[in-house]
Amino acid sequence: IDENEPTAKALISAYRAVSGDNDSSVIYSGGGTYARHLKNAFSCGCEAPYLRKKLDLPQGHGDIHQSDESISIEGLLESILIFTVMLLSLDETLHN
Repeated sequence: IDENEPTAKALISAYRAVSGDNDSSVIYSGGGTYARHLKNAFSCGCEAPYLRKKLDLPQGHGDIHQSDESISIEGLLESILIFTVMLLSLDETLHN
């Protein structure tokens, strides 16, 4: 969906409120995710630049979208907070 739609704006605003990241732009991908099969889908992931922490894994290990994909505990907890605020914001947007 377009980033100017009310639902997208709510999700993006929630991310920015939690992360403090007001500079990153929204990245659109026509990739093979479930989102391309659903009307009005907006897929979100944990790939915010500030969430990627060096985990001291050997080169080639822990990369995103690989079988051994990894994220730091700090990054995971921050992602959970972001997703929670996104869901609450989306609920408010859809029910007002």
